[in-house]
Amino acid sequence: MSRQLVACMLNVSEARRKDVVEKIAKEALAAVNPPAVKPISSDWAINATALNIFQDIDYNRSVITLVSSEDCIGPCVEAACEKAYELIDLSHHEGVHPRLGAVDLVPLHPISEGVSLPRLGQVARGKYADFRFWGSLGLFLLLLLLLLLIIFLNTGVWKDMMINDEREHFVCNFCR
Repeated sequence: MSRQLVACMLNVSEARRKDVVEKIAKEALAAVNPPAVKPISSDWAINATALNIFQDIDYNRSVITLVSSEDCIGPCVEAACEKAYELIDLSHHEGVHPRLGAVDLVPLHPISEGVSLPRLGQVARGKYADFRFWGSLGLFLLLLLLLLLIIFLNTGVWKDMMINDEREHFVCNFCR
């Protein structure tokens, strides 16, 4: 069986606390390696590995190089990101490198010849499309709710609300 290997150079905003970086890497591997899951093939004992952890103390940033199959890289990276979000508090973070979040960059690189960049794009979009959709929709709904609240309070509609005893529910004068 041929394995289609992918590398991920996960950039996290932590380097001064080695134990935190190691926990993030271990979480990534635990998500797809035995005993957490059954190996994809009986001739393989592991589904992912960490090749390197580069830490820059001045930048307070680490790059965790993970390698896995196309099928396992998504859950591997997702577990690492969740652990990073849990352990890294940017309100107490210091470093000379600008940062976007606990996880700044999640590049996927093909290692095997059979893995294409468009295929890796599908892996990335499939994993994070739901988050982007609901994140955008949630922001839209929040802004819409705030706009309606502002209109409601500024137009005096709330003063015109009354209880309709016959129907036993609130009725707005502008709705009648």
